[in-house]
Amino acid sequence: AARPSSWDACRALDKAVVTREEICPVEAVPIEMMNKRPFSAKEQPIHCVAGDAAACGGLKTTLSRVGDSELFGAELSVSFSADGQQVYSSSDMGIIKIWGEANPNMTDVLKGHYNGWVNTTILAASPDRKRLISGAEDGKVKIWNLASREVLNLSGFGKAVNSVSFRPDGGGVVFGLADGSVYQWNWTDAAEAQQFRVLRGHSKWVYSVKFSSDGKRLVSGSGDETIRFWDFSGRPGPVPVRIIEGLNAKVYSVSVSPDAKGVAFGLSDGTANIWSVGTQAIKTLQTDSDSVWSVAFHPAGHLVAMGLSSGDVVLWDWKGNRRKTLRGHDGIVWSVAFSPDGRQLVSGSADESVKIWSSDGQGA
Repeated sequence: AARPSSWDACRALDKAVVTREEICPVEAVPIEMMNKRPFSAKEQPIHCVAGDAAACGGLKTTLSRVGDSELFGAELSVSFSADGQQVYSSSDMGIIKIWGEANPNMTDVLKGHYNGWVNTTILAASPDRKRLISGAEDGKVKIWNLASREVLNLSGFGKAVNSVSFRPDGGGVVFGLADGSVYQWNWTDAAEAQQFRVLRGHSKWVYSVKFSSDGKRLVSGSGDETIRFWDFSGRPGPVPVRIIEGLNAKVYSVSVSPDAKGVAFGLSDGTANIWSVGTQAIKTLQTDSDSVWSVAFHPAGHLVAMGLSSGDVVLWDWKGNRRKTLRGHDGIVWSVAFSPDGRQLVSGSADESVKIWSSDGQGA
């Protein structure tokens, strides 16, 4: 079937929980790059919590504003590349930055979402390190091919894009919108590449979407105070399989353990929870902050990192014991992520900095 020529023609959806939508015209254009921009990389001490012997993690590097002010804003999303040699971050100014662990001054800046004003932008990296997906407040989604220097633009959704994720095999993407919908696109399948799948169920902002490591489950967290589980293992497509509700707080972030046996989620009431898939039990972790904005499992599955509105990054173990408190940010920690080998943790904050920590607490 011919692709519709306007977005209005694309919006003819039925009321099923999972619906199909013809994909609107997309375009491939060169990535707008600025190479080798200077960043400020420096060693900084961290502050320990009095009386807590395990409180001090090692702050290795801080990347913060220098010179060109448009490059930095609140750092909303951070991620390591699959080989751990690069870190990606995105800001509320629509800027995506790529820099290397070995030489932080050698960096690329992607300005595709930049419009001279605030354009909140979030990102995720593909498992093969070849692509990034970004979504923004202006309702645009971009898939960046870092090898060919091209970007695929998807636009016209009409709502802010709040969360993005690659499928673990790298063959598809999902993104959550402010109207509660979750879109899936699989470009490696000839038939699937001609349409989106739209997962309906949430009624408010979808703040976070994460796949299990085997790609069979997707977990989404929303401002409607629910978490939804979607089964991606069969045909014709994803189906809803479980809802966690009654949380009485917005769900800002979700993370799935490497063995897919647990799900961590951060809430707007200052608590985080670890849900066991097997026992259905929820362990509640109480922080000393107003909100838990980001959560991430360690690659080994034994730790969960949490970014707090207080500016702290806290590490908890699977049993609910607080292991470390990392202090150094002066604003909300919007995003945290472990390196693939689990030895480092990266955090992005409203204080316009990205920090790399040693997750073993030994410093650089």
